[in-house]
Amino acid sequence: MQKKWFLRLILSLLILGNTWAERVLVSAFGYTIDLPPGWAVLDATDPNLVSFTDSSRKAVFQIAVFPKDTFTSAKEILQFAKEKFKAQGDAAPFLFNGRDAILSDYTFLAGKHKARGYFVGLQGESLNYLLMAFVSEPAYGEYHDFLLSLLDSFSPEEQSRKAPGPISQFYREFPDPQPIKKEIRLSNTSVPLEIGSGEIEANSVVIEREARILSKYTRNPSVFPEAWKRYYQVIYRDTYLRLKPLAETLLTHFKKTGITREQLPSTLLSWIQGFSYTRKSTLSDLASPLEIAVDATGDCDARALLFIAILGHWGFDAILLVSHTYQHAMAAVDIPGQGAKFFYESKGYLVAELTDKVALGLINKKMADPSLWIAVPFHGRIEP
Repeated sequence: MQKKWFLRLILSLLILGNTWAERVLVSAFGYTIDLPPGWAVLDATDPNLVSFTDSSRKAVFQIAVFPKDTFTSAKEILQFAKEKFKAQGDAAPFLFNGRDAILSDYTFLAGKHKARGYFVGLQGESLNYLLMAFVSEPAYGEYHDFLLSLLDSFSPEEQSRKAPGPISQFYREFPDPQPIKKEIRLSNTSVPLEIGSGEIEANSVVIEREARILSKYTRNPSVFPEAWKRYYQVIYRDTYLRLKPLAETLLTHFKKTGITREQLPSTLLSWIQGFSYTRKSTLSDLASPLEIAVDATGDCDARALLFIAILGHWGFDAILLVSHTYQHAMAAVDIPGQGAKFFYESKGYLVAELTDKVALGLINKKMADPSLWIAVPFHGRIEP
């Protein structure tokens, strides 16, 4: 397989498939990626080396898989690629899910064209991976966020699909090795909470990167809804495990105060509804859900993501609802109850308004048209 690499890389710049997908599963090895709208499977004839590209055929994302004993370290994986492509650039090691990994910024020739991008070597539990995201050098600035986002979307196995991705963990080790003590307010009581000192910043970096990507789809209404979904799904993935300590702290506190499992969604809703309303003065206009929990302040979509993620840790199925017409976001949870429900995938989800002190199932009549809401799932289907 290694001898065919360079030829197949060049061919991948010339051949375009027309497969559209969101989350893609390479079933032979069990890894997944989340493609931005407009990106397509380029070549999947050999599951050991799968390629994707954008609609303009300027950029390529490739994933190569090797048996565990092919390389003894992530550095060796990257050295193999560097020699094969005669690449130049810098590299730095990091840990991904506690395992050996390395990230490089490389330039090299792809045929007659100078290319630039990121290569990531990963040592998995039973396989080695080489991730390559690159573009013709003149387009590097335009595609930079896409390249990082694609790399960050990689999950080698099911249990890592709700953990921060490789780029996020390169930016800040996860779990964060430097915990700090915070407090949250619950029913006039201060409850201690320990979080990583860099968690909020790392999450915010992902949020702003994905906001820049989303902004590129605003003039394309045919694909914007899918781009909007991916935006929140990528952020949710980076957020989910960062909220685990908070979810455990809240659950312990609520159980001590006599809250039953059936009461948990409404109790959590009431707590988040008590936050003050603020908006983030950034491109994303979205604060880290962990940040708003600690500061008890935030707007609709940050609160909704916080609500959904905490419920997810407690074993509840919830979805995000967003509306461009209403310029608003809510959550909805699959539990019994009276009130407005949003029907998605044969389930009736009870709506949850996070910015007004109303009960589960209540929604402003001016925002009650279900056709004007987009459902964003986080358990999601995976396309093989």
